Amino acid sequence: MRGYQVFGLICGELNIVQGRHHPKHICPDVRAAMMQADIIVNPTHDRMGNGGTLRAKRAMLSKRYRDRDRLYVSCSNWDISGIDRDRQQPSPTLHTVYRSGEALPCEELADGSDGFVYRRWDVEL
Repeated sequence: MRGYQVFGLICGELNIVQGRHHPKHICPDVRAAMMQADIIVNPTHDRMGNGGTLRAKRAMLSKRYRDRDRLYVSCSNWDISGIDRDRQQPSPTLHTVYRSGEALPCEELADGSDGFVYRRWDVEL
């Protein structure tokens, strides 16, 4: 059984990649390290804005490299406390898994109506 290399980004560290139409790494050394990873994990404190840019970056970070599939996994807190309770809505960008440049479908087991969103993916590399 082959092991997997994982690279972690915390929240806005995703911005090491810039651009929406043609996202690019802004640091060659970080790019080299990230391209060796089979899985990139990016938990965030809250849902980041600009879904189109997020989708482009996530797709780019999961692209096949050297004939191997790669995954990008993101998950965000969903803070529904306080005055924002009625404004916060589930979003397709809240939790995502991308493989080889494509967003993977998930099963949504909790839609936010009980205070949390739960999505599940079955993924093979």
